[in-house]
Amino acid sequence: MIGVAAGTTDLGVIVGNPETVLASPLAIPAAALLILAAATKSAQLPFTFWLPGAMVAMTPISAYLHAATMVKAGIYLLMRFSPVYVPTTAWSMVLVPLGLLTAVVGAVLALREHDLKAILAQSTVSQLGLLTAAIGVGTSYALSAAVLHTFAHALFKATLFMLVGIIDKEAGSRDVRELGGLRTVMPITATLTGIAALSMAGVPPLIGFVSKETLYEGFLEADFAPGAGPIAAVTAVIASALTFAYSARIVYGAFGGTLTQPDLYEPPKAFLAPAAVAAALGLALGLGVGVLNPLTDRATTDLYPGAEPATFALWHGVNTALVLSLVTFAAGYALSTGGTGWTRCCNGCGCPTAPRCTTGSGPD
Repeated sequence: MIGVAAGTTDLGVIVGNPETVLASPLAIPAAALLILAAATKSAQLPFTFWLPGAMVAMTPISAYLHAATMVKAGIYLLMRFSPVYVPTTAWSMVLVPLGLLTAVVGAVLALREHDLKAILAQSTVSQLGLLTAAIGVGTSYALSAAVLHTFAHALFKATLFMLVGIIDKEAGSRDVRELGGLRTVMPITATLTGIAALSMAGVPPLIGFVSKETLYEGFLEADFAPGAGPIAAVTAVIASALTFAYSARIVYGAFGGTLTQPDLYEPPKAFLAPAAVAAALGLALGLGVGVLNPLTDRATTDLYPGAEPATFALWHGVNTALVLSLVTFAAGYALSTGGTGWTRCCNGCGCPTAPRCTTGSGPD
């Protein structure tokens, strides 16, 4: 349909002359089908259900397909056609609310899971929602932020998937209600998990912190409706606070509290090496994120000819994004330690004989 509207299937020509497509009566039906395709491929509401169910594969496969490549195909599709449809307000009015709602719902569902891999699966849904919303904003800065967060997400989520596979292999379970205290027998695994989880939670100096702050700045640029920018940014803060909470739950659920399986041991170093490389990159590229600027600049200008890409740095001074990050950390910490039964439960709180969590107002 877009090829008929534009008179060509050359993507460079289509993106460089969006007015040709938008002048056609086929433009809106094509946009609706693009959004439908991207929503089903990248698990946006109401099509989120398939992604957690697809996590039955081995964790290295999950790391490759569900963190780095396959589920990003819908995101890529939206990125490619964003320059064509951003001039139409309807594009932003659909993608930004759709993505942010998916981000919040996915994060809430992640907090409700007990299986470490299921937590990561729902987390992927949530992170894809943030990317969808950022693409919907459509500014060059927001698209740059989406490019960086796509990269950051691939690093920290692939790391976590591989480490959850190690936990499952060594402990025979991924259920946080049956795990606890693994840091004492698997310290390297615990350290790597902590680094990746901190990046997912958006804590400095990890790359996830930089990408989350740039997303905040990008959301503030939303202008498709009165007050759209602040509302989008606040919603992203809510999703990110929930992300902080389930990141804490992953780490504390597996490694905190009293050890319940004393016969475990650290796996061979070669088994940990792939996760260690990805975790180390998440830290190194957070500290030196400037080295990624040529890559993100090229990606952004390829997506949006004539765009002015963002320049990324770990520290931009005291600004709105930093304030929003501090609010995120405070709210996330409150959620993860507030006695909700989500993070402080059973074997993670000094109850070594308790096999399951019970909801309640305190850790006991």
